Amino acid sequence: MTGRFTKRVTFKAMSGPEKGVPNEPIGLLGATAAVLAFGAGNVLVKLISLPGLTLVLWRLSGAALLYVVILWARGGRISVDLLRRTFMTGLFFGGNLAVGYLAVKRTTVANASIIGTLQPLLVVAFVSKQFGEVIERWLWFVAPVAFAGTALVILGSSNSASWSPTGDLLAVGAMLLWTGYFAAAKKARGTTDVFELQASSLLWSAVIVAPFSLLNGALSEAVSSRDALLIVALILVPGTGHALMNWSHAHIEISVASLLTLAVPVLSAVGAAIFLDEPIVVLQVAGMVVVLAALAYTVKRSVETESKDLPATNAPARVR
Repeated sequence: MTGRFTKRVTFKAMSGPEKGVPNEPIGLLGATAAVLAFGAGNVLVKLISLPGLTLVLWRLSGAALLYVVILWARGGRISVDLLRRTFMTGLFFGGNLAVGYLAVKRTTVANASIIGTLQPLLVVAFVSKQFGEVIERWLWFVAPVAFAGTALVILGSSNSASWSPTGDLLAVGAMLLWTGYFAAAKKARGTTDVFELQASSLLWSAVIVAPFSLLNGALSEAVSSRDALLIVALILVPGTGHALMNWSHAHIEISVASLLTLAVPVLSAVGAAIFLDEPIVVLQVAGMVVVLAALAYTVKRSVETESKDLPATNAPARVR
């Protein structure tokens, strides 16, 4: 790729062997199912009474065990090379879960979700810094609009009993880690089977988070039967969502995947209103509309301009 296309900020720069991947219907379906599962995740976390670091240890340990068993049943093995290729994915995912769970425990589901929708903008910023690409002028106008919308959501929940500025700050940290995870998973999928990626990265995540959870007294916390069932639901619902999204990375562009995740805060906020009695005020609705509109425009503009300049080539072989 040459000329103007190589200088413009694109999500494809992070996709490694997968750049130029067509948006296959089966990939779009898998990513859509993943987004639906993600939407339930924040609500499930809020329903569990365990502290954040205790909860993340149980979830990661259970999920790692599940996918290692699946990998072995399929004839796969955890190798040193596999662990090397998936270390960054596991690091970012474990960090995202730990910080994200702490955030959801300390602020509203709507806030934690809407702050997470800034991730597509961080993807653009990350690509720009890592590859020396130039951000197009229009993005500098869209970005402040998205952040202003987020401020409206935070302001709208400031009188809520479950809101705290610390929780919102943690949500920002989780969003940064989610950005790293999204990019690392996309890159790893270029050379790694989805079950290999899930098993090895979850092992890394569990190992990385375990010391912090144990020092925080994770094993001293009694797990009720209700919480145990909800943890299983976390592993099976949003956990499966991550597997679906990682699988879909080999079948759709990362820009499209980012766009689809913008539905997560809406689903989470609706779920929180139904199951957690968290009110959604008019100011928050306005903020959500602003953020989603700004981010949808960002990703849509990137996809449209890339498709015009992307040369027609045969799609590269992909790891299924």
